[in-house]
Order: sequence, then structure tokens, then C-alpha cells
Amino acid sequence: MRENTKQFKKHQAMTLVELLIYLAITMIVLVVVIDLVTRVAQNKSSTSGQEEIMANTRFLNERLTYAIQSASSINGSYPADNLHLTINGTDVAFTLADGQIFYQEGVGTAVALTNSKVKISALAGGNIFRKIANADAQSVEIKFTVISKQNNLSRDFQTSVLARGK
Repeated sequence: MRENTKQFKKHQAMTLVELLIYLAITMIVLVVVIDLVTRVAQNKSSTSGQEEIMANTRFLNERLTYAIQSASSINGSYPADNLHLTINGTDVAFTLADGQIFYQEGVGTAVALTNSKVKISALAGGNIFRKIANADAQSVEIKFTVISKQNNLSRDFQTSVLARGK
């Protein structure tokens, strides 16, 4: 008779402790990766909001500065959320409405100078425009806050521009 000499092969299997250690390490790695991805997304959102604020502020500053320096007169009563100028005989108005600054020449259509991704408001509940006049010159003080609608980041802006009276 032949002897049945089957050798049982020892199968390597994971013990419960090894499985728990593996799962714990995997969970730690996943938590770190998820946290990293979340922080990257938040930074991108913050950067995008800051870029929108800066682009809108820069454009408004350039447009308002050019118009005020070119104005022959500053009309209206101030402080106000509207700026009325006369440039080369044409009435020009800058108006704050619905969180945007609008530009209008004469009786033409008002055009938004800021995009819908930001909101413009007066600093500390005041008015955006204030006329400063003396015997020799007129200037306009401009103060406003730009708020990103995407992530509520904000930036205050303040400047004064001298009207050269061309």
C-alpha cells in the first residue's frame, strides 16, 4: 500500500491584527490625501477671487482716473454714489447700482464697468465719491470695497484724482 503522503501546504493568510493595521494605514493615507486636495481647492478659490478683485479694481481705477483727469467740470452735489462729469462737452456719469459701477455718456445706455463676479459697495456705509474743491482746483476722492461673490474675499480701495480741466 502506498502511503498517502500528502503534505499539507501551509497557506499564508492575513490575521485579523494584520488586516486592521493595513486598514488603519490606508485610512491615514486617505485622510492626508483628502486634506491636501481640499486645501489645494480652497487656495485655488481664494486665488481666483483675489484675481477678480484686483482686475476689477485696477480697471475701475484706470477708467475713473482717466475720466476725472479729462473732465472740464465735476457736476452735482457730493458726497454721493454718482459721479457726474463734463468731458469735451459731453455729460458722463458713473453710478453705483446693484453692486456694480455703471458708465453712461449723455443719454446713452449705461454699461457695467465691473463684472458679475464681484460686488462694489461704499466704505463703512458712506458714499463712493466725494468732491474736493478749492479756489485753484477740483478733485474727487473715491472710496469703495470690492467683494468677491465667489468666496466673500474683499479689498478696500481709496484714491484721490485731480481734475485737470481740459
